[in-house]
Amino acid sequence: MLDIIKKATIANTEEDTIRVGDQIRIPIEGFGTFTATAEEVTDSTILFIFDDIVEKRPMNETNTNTGGFKGSQLYKWLQEILLPAFPNYLRERISELTIPTVGQISGWSDAWDKEHFESDGDQQLQLMKDRKHRIASFEGDFAWYWLQNASKADWSSASFAGVGSHGNAGYRCASDSYGVRPAFLLVKEKSGGRVPHNSRVSYKRYYAHGRQDEISKESLMREINEKVNEIDILKQEIERLDKEHQYDEGASEIKALMDSFIRAGFAEGQAFHMVMNMLTTMLGGLR
Repeated sequence: MLDIIKKATIANTEEDTIRVGDQIRIPIEGFGTFTATAEEVTDSTILFIFDDIVEKRPMNETNTNTGGFKGSQLYKWLQEILLPAFPNYLRERISELTIPTVGQISGWSDAWDKEHFESDGDQQLQLMKDRKHRIASFEGDFAWYWLQNASKADWSSASFAGVGSHGNAGYRCASDSYGVRPAFLLVKEKSGGRVPHNSRVSYKRYYAHGRQDEISKESLMREINEKVNEIDILKQEIERLDKEHQYDEGASEIKALMDSFIRAGFAEGQAFHMVMNMLTTMLGGLR
């Protein structure tokens, strides 16, 4: 059951009672506990948007919006770092963890937005018509947060849309660090329960089991990008573990050296100073 907040009353209750405007409390391991508001409810799904910002991150390390939001490093971080931190009972029924669009937050009535941002086909959510719902905070202060929409290439290939601290749409360079306000579509249990995350086109499924999905160059390229991102993260983890291993080995060698001095009859303090002098001499020689 979801921890649902309804009219200031907290209760563990069924999903079928959720209405637009209700909130759920979500503990995110390593990040804290946040609330998310039901923005759109259908017979089979509920769209939730976090009320506040989880973390500040860049969309990409460099100022580029090539590949759009789905090809961004922020999207990779959402899928590979933030989503696994969700509780199991939610994670298994989230169809995709993402962030809101210009259409959902601001709508498309502004001519400047239409001219400068890639369209998303979404209409403004009912609650977002009230400015207070468009505003989000980070660590107690109102803050900018990202939206999915890249700026149009003929205007800028370096920017993405965002929402300012006053609830107005704007844009920022992709390498700038701004708020992540997650959004997700929750599949109701009665509609089928667990979300089949492996339902997307896959090289392994396609060649091992025959043509079960309509495959395309674009779908395969998306999967390649996903795998490349996974490999990058694994490489970083390997480097981190290698460094930790090196530190552990170094510490063991220093401890063994100190023990040898102590066994030779030196006091512990004397052994420590002798080892430190040796390390200082060795490191000085490496300069």
